[in-house]
Amino acid sequence: MPEEHAFFDASPQSTILEDGESLIWYNWENGKHVVLGRDEIRPEKDADGRITRVEILNLSDDDLGYLRENSYILTEKRGMSYYRNALESYLKSLEDDAFMVFFPAGSRCNFRCRYCYENHDEGAVHSDDDTELFAYFISRFEGKRLDIGFFGGEPLMRPQWIISLLSKIDRRIRSSATTNGYLLTPELFQRLLPLGLRTYQITLDGLPEDHDSMRILYNGKGTWQRIYDNIRSTKDVREFFTILIRVNFNERSLDMAKLEKFFDLFSFARNDLRYRFCFRPIAPYSEINGRENSDSLACQCDEASGMRLLSDFNRYAQESGFFLSDPGFYSERGGLVCYASKINTYVVNVRREIQKCTVALDQGINKLSVLTRENIDSLTVRKASEDWDGNLDRLDPKCARCPLFFQCFGRNCALENITSGQNVCPCIVGQEEEIVRMVIRNKEMLRRLGSEAAPC
Repeated sequence: MPEEHAFFDASPQSTILEDGESLIWYNWENGKHVVLGRDEIRPEKDADGRITRVEILNLSDDDLGYLRENSYILTEKRGMSYYRNALESYLKSLEDDAFMVFFPAGSRCNFRCRYCYENHDEGAVHSDDDTELFAYFISRFEGKRLDIGFFGGEPLMRPQWIISLLSKIDRRIRSSATTNGYLLTPELFQRLLPLGLRTYQITLDGLPEDHDSMRILYNGKGTWQRIYDNIRSTKDVREFFTILIRVNFNERSLDMAKLEKFFDLFSFARNDLRYRFCFRPIAPYSEINGRENSDSLACQCDEASGMRLLSDFNRYAQESGFFLSDPGFYSERGGLVCYASKINTYVVNVRREIQKCTVALDQGINKLSVLTRENIDSLTVRKASEDWDGNLDRLDPKCARCPLFFQCFGRNCALENITSGQNVCPCIVGQEEEIVRMVIRNKEMLRRLGSEAAPC
């Protein structure tokens, strides 16, 4: 017989939200969700709106067993040892991955974006000799899953350097580029695909007039049309790739009326998993990098307004058939852990200095070692990266009570953790219900495409 009107502790890493006469119960630990009737369970929540326990009203033995087996309900309380073991297991898994970031054109850029946090006056670039050293460094990670990122400045100002490096690597790797997209011509796109460069983050800040007021060519001219044309030209490419279209916004540059017009221009990307959109309120980037930039402050978005608009934009995009990049981060274990928080992350600047963070490029705390063959062979470089955060395994008791523990592990931003001396929470804490709706909408979109097994 089913256990009726029994009370069970709910997993702190779960969220229940109301959907008409139904309750959607999402488990952040395993990414699963169930839909139950209000006559089947009654959730109890704390003052912060987080589920603490459930009363079983009318569930079959099989359904109750499923909730137990998949950790929706707990038969015994979880102590800190449970979360410490999970953190240690996650940190152990990072030993199998490596991520490297290179700056082909150094800090040189063909844009002069108003909210940029970088200094584009430095003329140094990666040399041709660097490709030999970097290829040697890469070879030392045989057997690990390796990703390479190209950053800047604008990395595509030196496409031949990228081609030279990728051609020297004797195994297949995944690579990506954070680019303004202005130089990503159809011809260059086709040249880079066979070399494994298949993922691009390209910024288009809304409609042409708003984008062109913030993302300006070095000579003061607009940039929207050429970037759009380059993205549009990829539609007929038959191979799989990913273009993440990032839209930075403030209250003046983007609203719902403008967003509708924006997506009308991207009808070709509807229901195409190769194109994913990412909306971000413009933050004080220059402050993070220790720079004064009055234009950056003028572009900044109010935090409260930004989060409200972000929710509206994400919902409209999905309901209109456009894929977002965020659901994968939110539903994946460790998805909210910044790359700089990972032990095998190496950001190599034009002086061959090893760094971790691509935002705080000019901060002294972000400079660890120098890349030389001697330092590679002696493991000095690797040890400097692993030891950047001396409290890598720090676990705050508050994290064990957070629904997003398995996404964040207290490692959302290692730089902030180091400078503050505590685990700093992601800005999305408290928005779990909205994120659950986003993740579920993403699953439904994939099902409609018949691509449920495709990556999120």
